[in-house]
Amino acid sequence: MQFVDPPHLEMTFGISTAQFRAGSQPTADQIAAAAAKIEEGEIMLDTEVAKPIIKTWLSPACFSAKDQKQKDYIHSLTS
Repeated sequence: MQFVDPPHLEMTFGISTAQFRAGSQPTADQIAAAAAKIEEGEIMLDTEVAKPIIKTWLSPACFSAKDQKQKDYIHSLTS
């Protein structure tokens, strides 16, 4: 049997797997910086891939955004 590893998006935000399991999460600034890089390349995700990213990272980041401009930007990424 052959394992095929399709292209995928991996965002670690500098957090190790152990740190993530211990509860560490990226800051709103880190998420916004990653989102800007995605926008530069116009990377599009399938809806089924995007949903867990929105739920796990973008929604919490929106609540912890430091100002309305950042909150609006993060919210725009979920559309």
